[in-house]
Amino acid sequence: ISFLVAPGVNRGMTVFVNELYKVTDQTLFKIDASGVATDLGTIAGSNRCIFANAGTNLLVTTGAAGYQLTGETLTQITDSDFQNGNSVTYLQQQMVYDGNGGQFQVSDVGNPDSLQPNNFATAESSPDDTIRVFAFRERFYTFGTDSVQTWYFSGVGNPPVAQVNGGTMNVGLAAIHSVGATDDFCYFLGDDRRVYRFSSVQPQNITSIAISHQLDLLGDVSDALGGIVRIEGQSFYVLTIPSGDKTFVFNEQSGAWFNLSSGADERRY
Repeated sequence: ISFLVAPGVNRGMTVFVNELYKVTDQTLFKIDASGVATDLGTIAGSNRCIFANAGTNLLVTTGAAGYQLTGETLTQITDSDFQNGNSVTYLQQQMVYDGNGGQFQVSDVGNPDSLQPNNFATAESSPDDTIRVFAFRERFYTFGTDSVQTWYFSGVGNPPVAQVNGGTMNVGLAAIHSVGATDDFCYFLGDDRRVYRFSSVQPQNITSIAISHQLDLLGDVSDALGGIVRIEGQSFYVLTIPSGDKTFVFNEQSGAWFNLSSGADERRY
């Protein structure tokens, strides 16, 4: 029995205030426990979405625009200082957005769609472009094409952030949507087609030889999707490459990899 039949392209989903929210084609739906979907408005474009939960507000970025949901009211971010980044993350009552040319943006405290012209910073340890921001363990990370840099809210300056000394990882991000985190580790697909994880500032290549070989045989991997599944007390990092029609899974507790597939032709799960 299907919980919900929602024809159209899935652009991402999240849980917000104990309810499921999903973007299908250009519509944001709220889905209740009975599978009833409520149309909340339009999320323009076709890019996959990234969400950030501020408690009373849900922020959505698409790479071309940003949106804020308050209650059941969906509005587009119109602040003149807002740059249309790919991603958003929430930490210390503020939203962090990736910006243009290696920059990232920090919102006003408690006002996620308001940005000041001096609340921008540049990931200066490496000249690569910032393509994803992600909060993990009281810090946030700026993922670039060639590096990952670690930041914290210092309470000083504009924006009130500082880089962690020795917190630059010399590996880039291959796929914007491949980042996922458990309680203990943050996982991502690196620019060298290897899966990495970190708990602080030291990246660990966890890719087995067999999975490395399969990744090397694929074409473009920039569309890879990564996420966390928890089953019976165990955490799994699930990495799907739609263009390559493959799904790979890493078990955090055992350290083992396996392929997950659908159908007799072993397509991606």
